[in-house]
Amino acid sequence: MEKKLKIILAVVVTMLIAIISFVGVYTKDGVVFKSNLPNYQLSSDFENKRIVSFIPSEDENEIIYDKDGNKVDAIPEGANEEDYRKEKEKVNKAESLTAENFEKVKETFQGRLNTLKVNYHEVRLDKETGKIAVVLEDNIGTDTLLQNLLYTGDFSITDSESGNVLIDKANVKSATVAYQNTEEGVTVYLDIKFDKEGANKLHEISKEYLKPEQEGEEKPTKQVAVVMEGTKLFTTNFANEIKTGELTLSIGTSKDNDSIQNYVEQTSLYAMLINNPTVPLKYEANTEQTLNGNLAGENTQIIIIGVSTIFALIVIYFVCRYKQNGLIAGVSMIMAVSLLLLVLRYTNTEITLNTFVRTYSAYVSKCLFNK
Repeated sequence: MEKKLKIILAVVVTMLIAIISFVGVYTKDGVVFKSNLPNYQLSSDFENKRIVSFIPSEDENEIIYDKDGNKVDAIPEGANEEDYRKEKEKVNKAESLTAENFEKVKETFQGRLNTLKVNYHEVRLDKETGKIAVVLEDNIGTDTLLQNLLYTGDFSITDSESGNVLIDKANVKSATVAYQNTEEGVTVYLDIKFDKEGANKLHEISKEYLKPEQEGEEKPTKQVAVVMEGTKLFTTNFANEIKTGELTLSIGTSKDNDSIQNYVEQTSLYAMLINNPTVPLKYEANTEQTLNGNLAGENTQIIIIGVSTIFALIVIYFVCRYKQNGLIAGVSMIMAVSLLLLVLRYTNTEITLNTFVRTYSAYVSKCLFNK
């Protein structure tokens, strides 16, 4: 009886480890489920790859000066255009096109992909020309990932009228996505934590741009703007003085799952850009190439199903022929394969068709023929 209990316990533990190894472990983070295990790294045999090259942009901006030499956004309606001067200015100045800045852009690209937990990616830099090649898995989210690399990452809190920067990302410690369930639905927040210097600045800003205490009191004219990528996300006052060094911004509230997911994705993008350095140069996509894997897509699923079927038949063969000892052997095989797959997950070992076939064939031969 005791031996049977041990066998049952071994089977249960093995099945649990197998499920974790093959399927993974997912936990709910607010409104989305996230995997707690690294994904398998498959070679180009199993996955299509996209190679995109980026180069420093050659774009130019038009700068307008008034008769006193001051920059203006546009010529006022009805003004004499002869009183204004227009010039072209490259977005990347010649003195900024240095190997050091090229390396910073490459590191920022790498950091953003790491922050987004992209399973497979390579970032290569030509230090002479500044050309950066990015290799990603070609799937439904690849275009979005590539677009995310081109953002500058600018973030600041400014005076809404003058545009003067009051605090920027240099004083940010971290930015994360937060959630709260309310009667109106799920509210998604961008939670920004500042360092000690930033906390002091934020406290002073919150005092200067504080909302009036009484409802009848006239609203102050001074407001702050939260600016991301040159666009104002919010223009507001502070309800209270902020002494914690933490600023929580509401991105949106909804009961609709699709809308909530959109808020989460947008907030995750803001957090990713804030948590990584601002790129010192503007880049643009240049060329693109797709490498098709011989076994990508449905072929990969067929291989997985086929291998799993063969493996299941081997276990059944052992159980039918050797009874209890066969069951123990089958459980041991499942445990060994499950642990091997967990090791592959955590070591980020690339699984290739050649090594997979050779390893699997050797293992089956050992089990069936003791060779």
